[in-house]
Amino acid sequence: MKTYYYTTGDVRGECGHRHQTAATAQRCIDRDQAGCSSQGGYSDRVIRLHREDGSEELVVEGTCGGWYTVSEMDALRAEEYEERRQNRRVALSE
Repeated sequence: MKTYYYTTGDVRGECGHRHQTAATAQRCIDRDQAGCSSQGGYSDRVIRLHREDGSEELVVEGTCGGWYTVSEMDALRAEEYEERRQNRRVALSE
């Protein structure tokens, strides 16, 4: 099975599409949100990544753009934390 993105929500359910990118999945959410909004509601859909091995993970948009799985965001935060820690260590030793 191929890796793909899809959108789903507890209330709205799945979109029924297999998106090739997180950006196209976001456009799907945007269309769903517009449709819900026109009827006074909102869409609770989020983007999920389905991998070839069957594992799935929530996908979020980074603050500087780009799309990341939650585990990728955790790794980035850990790298940033370690970089700040190293910078403080250097500053204190000067």
